Parts: sequence; structure tokens; C-alpha cells
Amino acid sequence: MLKYELWLCYLKENNRTGISEIYEYFKEKEKESLISYTLRISNLKDQEKYQEALDTLEKRIKIYGPNASTYEDKIQLLSKLNQLPKLVAVINEAYEKYPHISKFVNYVFNIEKEINKDPKKAIKILDKFLATNYDYDLEKLLMKEYFSQNNKTKPYQILQEQIDAMPYDAQLRVDLYEEYLGQQRYAEAYDVCKQMLKMKPYSGYFYDDKATVEEALNKNQDAINSYQMALTYLPTLYEARDKQRKLQNKKNLFEVVPSVKVEDLISKTGKEIKLEDYDYYYIQDDKTVVLYHEGGREEESTYAIKILNQRGIDRYKETTLSFNDNTESLIIEDAQLIKANGKRLKPEENQNHIVWTGLEVNDVIYIKYKIRVYQKGKFAREFYDKNIFDSFVPVEMERYSVIVPGDTKFNYKVVNGDLQPKISDFENYKVYIWEKSITKAIKDEPYMPASADFAPTLHISTMSDWNEIAQWYSDVVYSKIASDNDYEVNEVYNKLFEGKTNLSADEKAHIIYDYIAKNINYSSVSFRQSGIIPQKASKTIITHLGDCKDISTLFVSLANLCKLKSNLVLVSTRNNGLKDMLLPSFLFNHCIVKYFDEKNAEHYLELTNKNIPFRSLPSSLYQAVSLTIPSKDEKDFKSTLTPVNTSNKTKDKLFTKSKINISMNDMNITYANTKYGNLSHGYRNTYRSLSQENMKKKMLEMMSKKFTNNVKINDISFTALDELKDSIGVNIDLNVSNEVKKIGAQSAFSIPFIDVVFTSSPFNLEKRNYDFEYWDYEDADEYETQIEINLPADKRFAEIPQSVNLNFKDITYSIKYTKTAPNKLLVVRKAKTSRNNIVPEDYTKFKTFVSKVIETEGAYVTFQ
Repeated sequence: MLKYELWLCYLKENNRTGISEIYEYFKEKEKESLISYTLRISNLKDQEKYQEALDTLEKRIKIYGPNASTYEDKIQLLSKLNQLPKLVAVINEAYEKYPHISKFVNYVFNIEKEINKDPKKAIKILDKFLATNYDYDLEKLLMKEYFSQNNKTKPYQILQEQIDAMPYDAQLRVDLYEEYLGQQRYAEAYDVCKQMLKMKPYSGYFYDDKATVEEALNKNQDAINSYQMALTYLPTLYEARDKQRKLQNKKNLFEVVPSVKVEDLISKTGKEIKLEDYDYYYIQDDKTVVLYHEGGREEESTYAIKILNQRGIDRYKETTLSFNDNTESLIIEDAQLIKANGKRLKPEENQNHIVWTGLEVNDVIYIKYKIRVYQKGKFAREFYDKNIFDSFVPVEMERYSVIVPGDTKFNYKVVNGDLQPKISDFENYKVYIWEKSITKAIKDEPYMPASADFAPTLHISTMSDWNEIAQWYSDVVYSKIASDNDYEVNEVYNKLFEGKTNLSADEKAHIIYDYIAKNINYSSVSFRQSGIIPQKASKTIITHLGDCKDISTLFVSLANLCKLKSNLVLVSTRNNGLKDMLLPSFLFNHCIVKYFDEKNAEHYLELTNKNIPFRSLPSSLYQAVSLTIPSKDEKDFKSTLTPVNTSNKTKDKLFTKSKINISMNDMNITYANTKYGNLSHGYRNTYRSLSQENMKKKMLEMMSKKFTNNVKINDISFTALDELKDSIGVNIDLNVSNEVKKIGAQSAFSIPFIDVVFTSSPFNLEKRNYDFEYWDYEDADEYETQIEINLPADKRFAEIPQSVNLNFKDITYSIKYTKTAPNKLLVVRKAKTSRNNIVPEDYTKFKTFVSKVIETEGAYVTFQ
């Protein structure tokens, strides 16, 4: 029984993992128990296995007998299976046994009305039940039936009796209001509205109802005032605002921005664009945002896209309009496929998905849609956004407009260009319009920055500063942490730290990190997680699942218990650019943690990749923009945007020690390769849990790409493959056939470096227009390689390359050749990198440096 009660608790918490565990327990351990049958039937219904569920239900009834619950299950299943005669018989049987249960009364009512076509008998069934029982849903059903039979006295009488019996139930008056409104009895509806507002004087909905009636009574000024009260208490009543402006003879605020006819744009399109260079381009990209005085926000977007070839068709044959269905509504105002001959076709629409059937080259896709925002909470009235006025395809007309109340604090900033808005006044609003024509698109370059770092970008925010965001998030998150140090969290803490005393900050953090790596899996699924607010730490523990903010919250929860100073850190990863968030906003896409050691030095931890060791960080966090969230005890802490400090992370280093034995034209090579820091996650991710045979296959795939001739893996072994140590090692024994070339009387080979410092492909451009993002190209801080080359005893080295020292700013490279014996050569290569960007002015020098390194490593060694 306790298991069943636990299952009910899991249901209440929507704990799918716990529900599944209980279900499996009863399925295996107590298969014939009543609870087992109940759970199995519920599970089969969820899986839509209705016949199997019905068969299982019959077995349950045979063993334990019928009751009201089994009748209800049977009725549902027969309905799903469309077995109407059996369904009617079971309903009648259930009603005879349980005439006091409202569901069965409702079912019989529907049989009499819809199947037997006897509405009078249907009403008698309801009257009989309601004479001795109370059920408001059935009361409403009875009223509806009276209305359908043109009895306009009885329904109001029933409603009034309900109101007299429960005078404080506002919903009853709402129902009465709706009935009066439906019957166009506006005077009575108006009186009910006044009663409703006496009960709830701050209800925006009730003022909206009042305004609707006043408008019907031609009390236009009263209706305008009531709409205003409605919007004061509930600013997201957008239709009420539209009605109010219409009564005031004011135009829709979206009409303030000059309208553009797509036909006029199409007639002039393409004249300044080299069409053969693109698959499609934008004729129009237009967005208008309206912020209202009372709060609330609407956004209207318009796109016109010209399709130029089959690749363009493949790209746009289906369109998904992006919006947050938790806090926003989407209205597609217009969607047309404009053919080359001017004919217009309607696409197929399903919610935010559009399918452009019949899409052909030279067609124009035209979409106009509106998003209404229903945000709640402290920042419901705030707005932030950015718009990049550049693209990898031409945009003939790009426009971004904002209409804001004149008294709203509104900050905007354009970077990477000088784009000034046209500013005007309308009523008590300010109108800002930025517009640009882009006929020459951005040319793609390897490892170029995010567009926000170089393209003209508009940043907008009504928020005062970053600290306001940090303090709000602190209140939300840390209050959750403080109230969640309950059984599950404390149980984990006790297991981790029981009997452990005098631990350093590093040791505490490492214990928590290892627990999370071993027990919690990263998962980010929209239906499980909120976009901003983390789930409870206990839920993360129970389900073993969480996204970045959930896992970070769990870390801080456990850190608080062991007195380890730590913080959540919101991050905009480096791939978003360094200028992605210049004004206060909530456009972060990641969450990590940092903790402090005894010297108050900060250390950042990435918790979503269980294959990287403690204090290692991925490249995406290098100089990434971050916001530290103060703890509940740091009330005086002032948060601002700062780059993630990676100076204390574990170095990402590659160390390789290898021996090459040459025999005839073949090589036998033994590699001892060690990867430190974040670099170690690749081996763990690829080889962990593989059999020895599959390890060889996987390694053969990798090594075959490094040689032009046949490779054979003789042996492979790893160290620390299943442990989260700072480094991971691999030992490989392999043979390469015909790697030594004959050149006259001499033999030659190039030294096979398993770790490549530079490749030539990203440096094929003669010059660059944009920075080279070295952090994205390079994932190692240091390289060190030691290679011992042994010739047969009767052979001697003829020519060996010269030792080289090269550098470019903070990047250094050296290679040294030492002949330790006539037939033995020791090669030592070292390189240190810097992940800072290479600016276009330095690209030529950097390219020369890279070319010299590649040339150096491609040099041949000869022997005879």
C-alpha cells in the first residue's frame, strides 16, 4: 500500500521516473494485485492500447468484482473502441447501480438526447438527480437544455437559485452574465457586471465584460473608460485595447509605421543583386514592436522571400514561425505564395507551421504574422531585443521599428556601423524606425566571428542594468535552493560528506562534481524544463536528468550544505559573439557555476559534459560573456557582465611520446598519447564502454586518415578511460605499409605527427575581411611531441631537416632534430597557442607563420 501511496505522490509531482519505477515493481513483484491491475490499465490507456486495456480490465473485474471506477474505465475504453451497443448497455448498467454518480447521469442524459432523441426524458433524468444532489456542471447542462427547448425562464431561475445559495461565488455571476449577453438582454447583463465588480473590483476580465455591455448599450464613453480599467489591471487584453482604440476613432498603432505594398517591392526587385550567387534573398524583412503604456507587447513581422533555385526551394518549402507557446500567442495575418505570373496561392497552415505547396523557382513567399506577449512577473513590462542589419543573402528592405510610450525609459545602441533611427511622435508614443538596404551580402569566411561582432547591430532594452537581472534571478533561484534542502538533497549530501572533515574548497567541489558526473545526465527538453527557472534540486536527483541551470542549481544546493562558496553563472557562449549582449537582457543560452577557494580565487565548472575532468572548460566558454548571480547572503554584490575567467582551468595539453621502427619500406609505430583537460573528453566519449575489437576498429578509422597507405592496429589500451582524471592516455601499436619512399639510392619519409598543430584548409584565402576566431579553430593550449626514430642497424641517416624556432605574437612553435646515433634520431616538437582572434591586418603574417609550420612538418628525412 505504501508503494501505491508513493506512486500517487509521484503523480502529483509529475515525476515520470518514479512513476515508471513503481509501475515496474508491481508489474514484476505483485502482478495479480489490485494495484498492479490498476496501474497496468492506466499505462495501457496512456499507450492507446485500448483492446488490451479492456481485456486486462475484464480480468480485474473477474477477480475483484466491479465498482464505479471499473464502470468508468469500461465506458471510456468502449468509447475509444467505438463499440456503441456495448457502450450503451454498460452505461445503463452503471446508472442503475450508481444513480448518484454525476458522470453516469451525464452519460445517460446524452444517450436519451442524442441516441434515443428524447430531450424531455433527458431533462427528467437531470431533474431527478438534481432534486437530491448538487452538481454545478449538470446544473449548467440543464440550463443549456432548457435554452435549446426555448424555455427562457427556467434557466435564469436555476442560476439565480445558485447565486442565492452561494452569493460569494463570482463564477456563477459570470455564467449569468454570459447567458444574458447571449440573449442580448444587455440591461440585465450590465447589472450583473456591476455585481461582479463589487466582488472582484480589480479584475481586468470583469471590466472588459462591462465595457462589452456598455458598447452594446451605446454608452461609448463609459465603454472606453471600462476598457481602460480592464487594461490597467490586465494589460494583455489585446482585443480590449483594439476595441477601445476603435471607439476612440484612433488607428491601430501598427499603422503608424509607413505601410509598404509587397507588389511595389516585387516590381522593382533584383535589379542590384547578382542573382546567380544566391539560392534566395529577402525582398522585405520588416518587424514592428509596440510597447503599451499599461504594459503588454505586440510584435508584427513581415517577410517576402524570392526563391532563385532548387536549393532555395528545399530551404523554404516548409516554414516554422518561432514563438514561445508558454508566454506568447501567434496570429498568422497573411500567408501567400506569389507566383512569377502574379497569381496568389494560399499555403497549408497548421499552428506555426506553413507548407508552401507548389513552390517553384522565381516564386515569392509572403508572410505577415503577429505575436502577442503574455509575460508575467517582475519583468513582464520589460523589453529587450537585437536586430542584425546584415545577412549572408541580400535584403532589399530591412526595417526595424519600435513604438514606445513617451515616458518609458528606453535604451538603444547601434554597433559596428552608423545607423540612425528616424524618430517621430504619435499621440503620447515615440516612434523609432531603423531601415537599411543590403544588396551586397556578407561573404562567408572560415572561422569568422558571430555576425553581432562585425555587422551593424541594433541593441534595445528597457531594463536599467545587469544587476537588476542578477538580483531578480538570485531571489528566484536561491529561495528555491533554500527551501529545497529537503530529504533528497540532504540524503545525497550525507552520503557524499559523511565522515569527511577538514576538506579544502577544491576537495569539496571535486566531490560534488564527481557525484554529478556519475549520477546526473544532461537533458534539455522543452516540455520538462522552464526556459529560465530551474527545477528543484530534488527533482534533478530523483530523475537523474536536468538541463544546465538544473544541474548548476543542484551543485550550488550541495555546496551550500558543505559551506562551499559558490554561485550560478549565466553565460552567452562564445559562438554568440562578444557583442551579443551590450544592453541588459536575458539572452543567455547557458548556465555554469563557479566556486571560490581559500584564497578567494574563482574556479569555473562546466557540469553538462560528464566526460570532461574537474576544472576543465570547453572552448565555447573562452572569453564568453557571463553574469554572476549573487547568493542570498550577497545583497551588496553588484553584478555586471564579465568574460569567463579561464586562467585557473586545467590546461588543454597534448603530450605524445612515440617510437618509430623502420623496416624495409614499412613502419612500426608505438604511440603513447596523453590528452589533458577538455581534450580528454573526446577519447572518453568515443571509446568508453567499447570492446577491445571495437576500440581497434574506431582507432583504425582515425589513424587511416593520417596516412595515405594501409594501417594495421596491433594493440590499443587506455589509461583512465572510465575515470574523470585530469588526463587520459592511449597506447597504440600499429604498422604502416609502404610509408618509406625510394629516391634513387636513398630512402625518404616524412615524420608522422599524430597531433596536427595547423592544417592548411582554413588559410586558403589571400586576405580576410573579418577576424579569424582562433578559439574556434584551436582546442589545445600546448603541444609536446617526442619521437624516437630507429633505422635498421645497417642504415644511416643521410639528411635530416634543420631545427626551427617560429613565433607569431603569443604563439610559439619549435622543432629540434637530434641524431643520437648514426641510425637513431630524436625529434622534439613544442607549441604554445593563444586563442585570441587574428585581426585581418595580421592575417597575412599569420598565414605565413602557419605555412612555415606546415612546411617544416612536411619535410623529408632521408637515409641510406
